[in-house]
Amino acid sequence: MFLNPRLIIIGCLRPSVQFSLLKKAKRFPIISLYLIQNIVLGWLVEPIYWIQKTVYKRPKNMPDPIFIIGCWRSGTTYLHTEIVKATNAATIRNTFSCCPQAALIFKEFIRQLIPSFKDRFFDWVPLPAEGPQELDIALLRFTCQHPPSSIGIGESLSSDLERWHKWKASLDFKKKLQLILEWAWIHDGSPGKIFINKAPGFTTRIDLLLEIWPNAKFIYIERKFGLKTSIEKSIKSFNKEFGFIPYIGNASEDAQLTKSFIYDKWKLMRGLINKENLVEIKYEDLINMPKETIDNLKKFTGASKF
Repeated sequence: MFLNPRLIIIGCLRPSVQFSLLKKAKRFPIISLYLIQNIVLGWLVEPIYWIQKTVYKRPKNMPDPIFIIGCWRSGTTYLHTEIVKATNAATIRNTFSCCPQAALIFKEFIRQLIPSFKDRFFDWVPLPAEGPQELDIALLRFTCQHPPSSIGIGESLSSDLERWHKWKASLDFKKKLQLILEWAWIHDGSPGKIFINKAPGFTTRIDLLLEIWPNAKFIYIERKFGLKTSIEKSIKSFNKEFGFIPYIGNASEDAQLTKSFIYDKWKLMRGLINKENLVEIKYEDLINMPKETIDNLKKFTGASKF
């Protein structure tokens, strides 16, 4: 494969995002074939973005979304995969998130082009072409205002989280957030399906999701053991595999601050959600009692009605 396979996760960044990342970076990126491919692909598909935006109108049958939230490395990916499989839910898929700018117009072409991989390059989790992908990653094609974009340019994740929590989101950002989910629904949704998406980066910004989707439901997952170590490893490995600028910070300290910040702010964010629209589960329960946990979540999502 001529193109770097890691582009299935990093995808085609729009030119405006490329410039924003360069502006945010404190060091200049390392010139590599991987970087050049990313830049060129972003510019090549930019005209398709505007055509797609003209052709496809807002979907009228999109249901209120269900968001999986929680700190990174808390089992959000495993939960996302299993609940989508169990409910046959629509979701953001890798064939969409790699290039949402053209994923509707060239849907079948991208499906044939994108292969599956045995892992995600930075950990052991499989990466199927039609597997679920998180909102945070797909949205990075349109904007870099949210975490974990900082890891790609070698910056602190915890510092980015603090900035993100305080940031007054622009109207442009909200429109892009809404657009990415609407296009994802057009890509994978159909009447009668529920719509489940993983969004760990929004755990500390539930307010933004509720502003756009006031009736959204949330599944929060929390991991008790081994979280800090897992975050630390992922910061280093994710940056090594996908970053444009090497991470030179203290990953151990960054991981602890990230974990503490998310747990602390979640206590505030959970109060914004109506009790009937929130369910909280433990990572350990999902691992030790997967069937029982997923069955209970199916009832919460409403999928058991169909």
